[in-house]
Parts: sequence; structure tokens; C-alpha cells
Amino acid sequence: AAAPNREPSVITAGRLWDEAKNVAAVLRVAPDLLRPVAVAGGDQTASVENVRFLGPLPRTELLERLAQADVFVLPVRYEPFGLGPLEAAAAGCALVLGDTPSMRELWEGAAQFVDPDDLDALRDTCNALLASDEHRALWSERARSRAARYTAAAMAAGYDSVYQELLERQRALAREAS
Repeated sequence: AAAPNREPSVITAGRLWDEAKNVAAVLRVAPDLLRPVAVAGGDQTASVENVRFLGPLPRTELLERLAQADVFVLPVRYEPFGLGPLEAAAAGCALVLGDTPSMRELWEGAAQFVDPDDLDALRDTCNALLASDEHRALWSERARSRAARYTAAAMAAGYDSVYQELLERQRALAREAS
């Protein structure tokens, strides 16, 4: 079931002109989605059925919006990591992401993937999540659990491990040279 302040809705974030983020695909399917779509990011003056343009948001407000939405959709064509999906997953959103190698590497088993150019799959995947509280809750929990791997503490520990390994190699090389 939805969290107390959560409404069955879709949110996306990005500049509309950015072909890599592919937010335009979300706008094309929005009229056919079961729930409203909120778009955080670049300004938009045109009206699109079932879409509310939020414009650029301060980070704190974006995080609040993510905490109120159920599904975060970003059908990227290219994304090396993706802070948006990470923040959305940590906020409890189910994820619908573009099927790219980097997104699969990070979110396999914790997100639904769609071909960035397959609007039917994008619409159907979002609607399947919106239509079922149980399905949405399952993917939300998977995303939240995966997001917990990508904390600042985990990143710092990873860097520390690499630095320690490099220092040990340097020490070994120095011992061999003496």
C-alpha cells in the first residue's frame, strides 16, 4: 500500500530538451497514464494533458516531491550513474528507467527497464505499477534497498579501500627496490 503522504503518481526530472534524459518520452505517454505526472526541471510553457510542470526546484523541495510520488520514471538513452534515480529510490519510489548498460548495472532487479524509444512499453510499465499497490510496493522496496548500497559512507569506504591497496602496492615496490 502507499505510504501515508504518498499519492499514486509519476514524477520525472530533467530538462525537456535533453535527449539523453528523454523526458520528452514521458510527456508523450502522460495523457495515457493512469495518474498525473509531475515534471521537475526546466521551464515549460506548453500545456500537456495529465502533466504538471514544476519548473526548477531546490533540492529540498525535489526530495519532498519524490517522497510524495510513487513512481519515478526516467527513460534515459545515456546516463553514467544517475543521481535522480538514486534520490527517487531512497525516497521510496518504484523506478522505471531506460534500458542502458549503466542503469542495468546499478539497478538490475530493483527497477523496471524500458527501451527509451518504446513509448508503448513506457506507458504499459508505468500503468502496471500505478494499477497495483502490491506491485508498486514490491518495486519500491527493491529500489529503496538498492539505494541503501550507494550511501556517502559506502563510497568513502570504497575509496579508502582503493587508496589502502595502492599504498600497499607502493610499499611493496619500495621494498623490492631496496
